[in-house]
Amino acid sequence: MTGLLNRTALAIAFLAGAAAASGQEELTPAEGNPFEGIEFRLVGPSRGGRVTAVAGHTSHPYTFYMGSTGGGVWRTTNAGISWE
Repeated sequence: MTGLLNRTALAIAFLAGAAAASGQEELTPAEGNPFEGIEFRLVGPSRGGRVTAVAGHTSHPYTFYMGSTGGGVWRTTNAGISWE
């Protein structure tokens, strides 16, 4: 019974502290659109579909190969930012 009371008191103290801390700092939404300067561009395989295999290169951490059923084998050397 004492353990239950101790846990209850600890939970109440924690919640009271969290409520007091939350009143100190008020978050406001960012001004403007965060995606305003971004334009769409194709950076990967031209069509979606099933991926049959994916492999990474142990000596080059940003190099990956991907084999797809309808699009051949693709390689990226910049962690997927662009594919060739």
